[in-house]
Amino acid sequence: MKVFITLLLIVLLFVTACNFTGGAIINPSDEDPSGECSSLEGAARDNCYFESLKCSKIQNENFRDSCVAELAKEKKDVAVCDLIQNEKTKGYCQEKIAEILSSPELCKNISDVYWEDNCHSFFGMTANNADECMFVQNEEQRDDCFNDVAFDTNNSLFCDFLFNAKRNGCILSVAKNTENVTTCNAISDALQQDACRFKIAKLTANPQLCYLISFNGVRDLCFEQLNATPQFKLIVEED
Repeated sequence: MKVFITLLLIVLLFVTACNFTGGAIINPSDEDPSGECSSLEGAARDNCYFESLKCSKIQNENFRDSCVAELAKEKKDVAVCDLIQNEKTKGYCQEKIAEILSSPELCKNISDVYWEDNCHSFFGMTANNADECMFVQNEEQRDDCFNDVAFDTNNSLFCDFLFNAKRNGCILSVAKNTENVTTCNAISDALQQDACRFKIAKLTANPQLCYLISFNGVRDLCFEQLNATPQFKLIVEED
């Protein structure tokens, strides 16, 4: 019987210490003994509570959610994000905590697709981790992620996750970044291959690379801009 009474008292104390309005929990640190914020009205009072992260005292629900997100960041605790009612704000909160904790695993627990994509994209690009890019659902954002990883790692193989013009543009960027003319061979379009070789020849000021260009017009322009005279003229079909 004594044990039951003791447990009952603990539960009552816990309930007394909590306020479930808007899903936020009030604790002693949320009190305002000075009356500084409670003496204000409306938005001014909410803003005062926001600045001191006394989130549960805020009346405006959206403002309160934003406050809880800042509180979660301050505490570096993703569990605090669960107190947020708005799914977008909750997703933002979870994504920021994942960044703060350097924990890409947390991205998979984000229910909001926009912030889940931002989370995977962040770790994909900051850690040059193509595996994270694969989880990004938005096509444009996923392409940007792979393109960034390819460029930062100087590895054109990551460009293969892109399609058509984006893929060729990605390979060209890697070729220019590394000044490696052989990378141009991976470009699917023959004319764009030559344009790539032309750019590398100019970047390296190496007229010998002009001989690798198949199209006569592009090759002649290459020699001309590098102030070089070809020792022989290749006969190449251009159709």
